[in-house]
Amino acid sequence: MVTISRAFSTQGAVTIDAVAEALQPKYTLNAEPARAVSRTWIDTFDWRLHDAGISLRFVDDRPLTAQLPDGTQLQCPVAPKWPAMAENLPAGRLREVLSPIIEPRALIPVVAVQGTVQECRVLNSDEKTVARLLIEHSDNGVGWLQVLPLRGYDSDGERIAAGLSAVDGLTPAQSTSYDDALAHAERKPQSRAEQFTPETPAAVAVAAVLQRFAEAIADNVDGTIAAIDIEFLHDLRVAVRRTRSILKLVGDVLPDGLAERFGSEFKWLGDLTTPVRDLDVYLHDFDRMAAGLTSADPADLAPFRTFLRKHRTAERRILVRGLRSRRFERLMQDWQAELARVAEETASGQTVSDLARERVGKVFHKVAKRGEAITAESPSEDVHSLRKRCKELRYLLEVFRPLHAEEPHRRLVKELKALQDTLGDFQDGEVQREAVREFAAAMMDEGSAPPATVLAMGELAAQLDAHQLRARSALVGRLQPFLARENRDRVKALIRR
Repeated sequence: MVTISRAFSTQGAVTIDAVAEALQPKYTLNAEPARAVSRTWIDTFDWRLHDAGISLRFVDDRPLTAQLPDGTQLQCPVAPKWPAMAENLPAGRLREVLSPIIEPRALIPVVAVQGTVQECRVLNSDEKTVARLLIEHSDNGVGWLQVLPLRGYDSDGERIAAGLSAVDGLTPAQSTSYDDALAHAERKPQSRAEQFTPETPAAVAVAAVLQRFAEAIADNVDGTIAAIDIEFLHDLRVAVRRTRSILKLVGDVLPDGLAERFGSEFKWLGDLTTPVRDLDVYLHDFDRMAAGLTSADPADLAPFRTFLRKHRTAERRILVRGLRSRRFERLMQDWQAELARVAEETASGQTVSDLARERVGKVFHKVAKRGEAITAESPSEDVHSLRKRCKELRYLLEVFRPLHAEEPHRRLVKELKALQDTLGDFQDGEVQREAVREFAAAMMDEGSAPPATVLAMGELAAQLDAHQLRARSALVGRLQPFLARENRDRVKALIRR
């Protein structure tokens, strides 16, 4: 069965008379006057709704409307203030659908378009309204027509769409109105994947990778300072961490000792962002951890939450001062200028394919060597060292992805992710357990820890200890498939000579 599109793009002016004529004699059209409107689309900073095929927008002061990939529309009153978390939306179906997609990100306006909208009711021979037509035109020249059948009239919706498909100037939409709006926006979703060939000089390719990380740092500064949501700082930190790892692993191909010159400054930036991010994680996971208490009452942890919030406020002041400092501004300006110079002035040297083959193999060998030495009794330091080497391997695989054969890359990354998840559980259990103990000691020193709170925090620490033990018992079993001969062969097959 052929599926008829219910969404059309308009080329030039399509008159209401032409639409009405296409639907006769089975249907008649009752058109309202066109009105000037402002349409605003809402999304997360990293485009989670767009990536999920969801359009969320409001027109003037009308209800917030989400259009799902299957065409379903959900509405609720506009959130009172942007940015808004999912919990700030009124309870209902729309919040239920959006929450698992966007959390912990905030919703923000991402593009606004001025234009006109005209609504038409489509009536059948019994003069019952069976569908609505929504005709939109934007000042940028883009036009849209949507068929919105009323509940129970899907078959009429199909017939109406079939009739409209014959109208000159209407073509089945190949994109959404959200996509069309974003096409004219200053900021839009885009892939930041590096564009280099196997023969690109290694220094040029590495500079391009580092330039992308620098852009990610810059993109997330304003959102971090404004505290829009906790993912701005997280993404900034990830870009800093990747920068430091790439400088360590392949920075020696850059000229003039750039890796050494800038390595210490990016370490400073990483250290600057650590305290707030750690506190963000504790506060984000707080309710889940409290809900896991069995002996203590979750309410006993209220002073602990207050303590975390107070310290986060203090640490954020330090973070914001650092991100607004001349030192940070100079770091980013000088760094990006140096990277641009490398890209412009480097015309020869070792190729990126040779570099990738050499360094991926080297780091994989380190991971394998450390992994083979891990037993159920290995000290935590050895497990943490393995985790760091796995993270470095992951970064290299991401950076050199454009050069890799598809199948060995996919399978190797899949196995590595599974191993990293277990290593991460082990790390989280130990670090958070020790942090809870340190927090308890600090609260007792300042007299803000009632006995019930100390006992509840002790139970939290015990649960985190048990979490780490479970991860430890799973680790050896998780290492075996990663260290198998198949993965060693995949590393060799990543880059064909």
